[in-house]
Amino acid sequence: MPRLEDGRNLDICINPLGIISRMNIGQLYELHLTMSFYDLKLNLNKMIDGENTQEEIKEYLLGFIKLIDKTKDNWYLNQFIEQIPKELTKQFIDQLTIIQPPFESCKMEDMIKALEYTGTTFKQKLFDPVSKQYIENEIAVGYVYFLRMVHIAEEKLAARGIGSYQKRTLQPLGGRKNKGGQRCGEMETACIIGHDAPLNLFEFLTTKSDCIDLKNRYIREFIDSGLVDDGKELDTTPESVKLLNSYLTVIGVEHK
Repeated sequence: MPRLEDGRNLDICINPLGIISRMNIGQLYELHLTMSFYDLKLNLNKMIDGENTQEEIKEYLLGFIKLIDKTKDNWYLNQFIEQIPKELTKQFIDQLTIIQPPFESCKMEDMIKALEYTGTTFKQKLFDPVSKQYIENEIAVGYVYFLRMVHIAEEKLAARGIGSYQKRTLQPLGGRKNKGGQRCGEMETACIIGHDAPLNLFEFLTTKSDCIDLKNRYIREFIDSGLVDDGKELDTTPESVKLLNSYLTVIGVEHK
């Protein structure tokens, strides 16, 4: 992984296009604000090691809180002042955290002031240990809360795979209550392609979805495993695809 000039390695690299398309602009705010907060802690530790008095250190810390506090009647700042100890130690600085309440967080112009206050650059220069060179463009770096959605994807996939079928159409029931819905959605399809499982994907989109011929053969083989296949060529096109082809034909769009 790339590392900063001070030797810190990155844990996660995120494609900036992914952030914009997912509308998580708040993550960019969090990225810059946390980097400024990291530099704030470094500056406070230097002041503790230096000749600065406790009053000067507290004034510097509260000056940062004033910049990012946008709560009504400065509620957050007042709470911070009440809970701050008489003497600021390195242990207190190390455990220090900040909160940005929903709908009362600082704006971009306030964040820029905070970056200037702590001497933090908007983007960082990164070194690539593989090529032994610095990356050409500077990159925004910071600390961000990141949630891995592995377990969530597993729950979704399982919930979509255990529901029953309609007797007439042999298609999955609809609704979360019935544990229904299509067996494989867009994101699940991309996930299965990424794991190079074409046979599983074909089964999801046909036998376990709405391909009537394959479903009938599957049920027949399940009931009587000794039944010999008659060799009849099966139509493996899902009914949803046939419906889409019909729509395209009606509006005069040529398709194959």
